[in-house]
Amino acid sequence: MQKVRKTAHELEAIVRAEAARVIGPWPVGLRLLIFPLGDTWRATFSLEHSGVADYRDDVLPIILRLRNGFDIIEALAGTWAMLLIGLAGLICC
Repeated sequence: MQKVRKTAHELEAIVRAEAARVIGPWPVGLRLLIFPLGDTWRATFSLEHSGVADYRDDVLPIILRLRNGFDIIEALAGTWAMLLIGLAGLICC
């Protein structure tokens, strides 16, 4: 079966909507980053405080399920290039 291709931004919106539907409102202080890796995509979280760790743990199975149905559209020339330039500036300067 062909997977539907989405941008990282679109995938994040899908993850957040599905999590809100299944678990409840997305908590303040939980950040999500979706990025391409190899022939698939991955997600990582940033927690402002440990109070959102349980919600993050509940989102993980949703992400695993969605990875089976969606591929990421890589946009290295756009968003990822800006991210890498920003990181290089933090590391170098």
